[in-house]
Amino acid sequence: MSVFRRSHWISPAALIYAQLAHGFAWVLVLWIAWSGNLPNALYGFAWIYSVALAWVTMAALTMLIHALPEFTGAPWRGETFARWSIALYGCGVALLLFGFLGDSRILPAAGGVMLIALCVYLGTAFATISGAMRMGFGLAWMLGGHAITGTVTRMPRMHSVVGLFAIGGVLLLAAGVAENIRALEWIGGALFAIAALGYAIDTIDIVGRAVNRHRPPQAFVLAGVFWLFVSLALGAGVLSGKPWQQAFAFVLLMGLIGQVANAHVYHTVIRQDLLEARLSWFSVYAFQVAIGVIAYALTSGDASLVARGAVFGITGWIAMIANVLAARTRARLLRY
Repeated sequence: MSVFRRSHWISPAALIYAQLAHGFAWVLVLWIAWSGNLPNALYGFAWIYSVALAWVTMAALTMLIHALPEFTGAPWRGETFARWSIALYGCGVALLLFGFLGDSRILPAAGGVMLIALCVYLGTAFATISGAMRMGFGLAWMLGGHAITGTVTRMPRMHSVVGLFAIGGVLLLAAGVAENIRALEWIGGALFAIAALGYAIDTIDIVGRAVNRHRPPQAFVLAGVFWLFVSLALGAGVLSGKPWQQAFAFVLLMGLIGQVANAHVYHTVIRQDLLEARLSWFSVYAFQVAIGVIAYALTSGDASLVARGAVFGITGWIAMIANVLAARTRARLLRY
């Protein structure tokens, strides 16, 4: 478990866990489609949590341990506890997925393990942030910057507006769904759409002014913006009565959040000059084809097409992993 405790850099074990979860999510889509289990809610939740918790959240937790002290200049408080909490979190997520796919009786225990782990991690994170603020370091600069492009936003006030509209929209949408008030649902959806538009304008402007010449991560970011708008269209369809809930959840998670996570793999995990450009671009295209095919198939209820789309996703994942492993081998040979 020493790889979970490695100081001053990102835990390799946690990143391996996250990337295996990414691959597992694509394989799970293929298996669910082939086995005729697309309508199965438990399997659907297993897929959602494999993306949201096992892949994206695990990667975010381990990267933050490096990124937060790097940008604020303040040491992570209770770093040993934080790193061990990540290991505990990974165990809890694995149990959760097993519960949805196998024995649902372990779900409460899995949730309890995850909750304990997150409480420990967040406690140390908030202690670090409060220490950085007392020391006068630029946390706001960290949140407003965009390391993938090497530029910062020209619209700092947009961030506040986007945040307020997004939170307000989600709350109103949730209240409308809970109380079955259609007008409230649409108002909440409209506010969230405005927030999405603001986020897209800011992101496109930042990428357009990029000084970092490594383009594949930026392509992933722009792809995420595109899939955000596709998810908004699907969400509007759901509010209109269309049976597009699965497509909406898939595009929002794998399209928006997943592509931004992919961008950080190529930007953060390995030296950019060691990556093979052809593999980088192949993975970019393969993932977008996979998302588009599966999104269309889910709206039309075509399980066989979902399986075909998953093959593209698996292929893109293999290309990404091969690229990172090859770059790591080059780094060792060159003694980076």
